[in-house]
Amino acid sequence: MDEAAAARDAALRYLASADRSEDEVRRKLRQAGHAEETVEEALAFLRAAGLVDDVRLARDWTESRGIRRQIGPRRLEAELRRKGIDAEIVREAVEGLSEEQTVEAAIAYALRRPDASRLDDPAARRRLCAALQRRGYDWETIEQVIAAIEENQ
Repeated sequence: MDEAAAARDAALRYLASADRSEDEVRRKLRQAGHAEETVEEALAFLRAAGLVDDVRLARDWTESRGIRRQIGPRRLEAELRRKGIDAEIVREAVEGLSEEQTVEAAIAYALRRPDASRLDDPAARRRLCAALQRRGYDWETIEQVIAAIEENQ
């Protein structure tokens, strides 16, 4: 098997378990000892086959983690940057989430926490706010979440 075929096979095995960014595949192939030219050839093959697409990955990641897993925009941005996705692609993907979707996801997360039922306790309120902040939500969203929970209590 020639070097190019070996690099393509290694990349395909790496992609078999999950979608990966171009940068993640590039790092994996370099780590495996493939030459730079071979790595770029393998990436060109993967792009042409539609197997590596940073725009699609960022959009899917944002939707699945932002809405279903209730992760806030700041944390989503950090996760996508760690994957080596271009800042402009990350910004567009995160902006693709509406404010309404973000607030709904934050409320759903907050309601799973025991502190949400005791917002009259300042310590419980702080814990809930801190949890939402760690989850990647900004203060404006956190304020909306607190107001929505208090309104329904």
